[in-house]
Amino acid sequence: LNLTAGFGDSLNAFDVTLAVMASGIRHIVSDGMRAPAQVYLLPQAVWQQAL
Repeated sequence: LNLTAGFGDSLNAFDVTLAVMASGIRHIVSDGMRAPAQVYLLPQAVWQQAL
């Protein structure tokens, strides 16, 4: 169920949050696996894919 184009209720906010988390996980298990171990900010190009 995709609620991203909905009316702005709490379910829509959760849908965007879940999309950003999924995009971040995809980045971590692909490009992030080659990075040295430390704390990183999620690149803007990654989370903007979900918006």
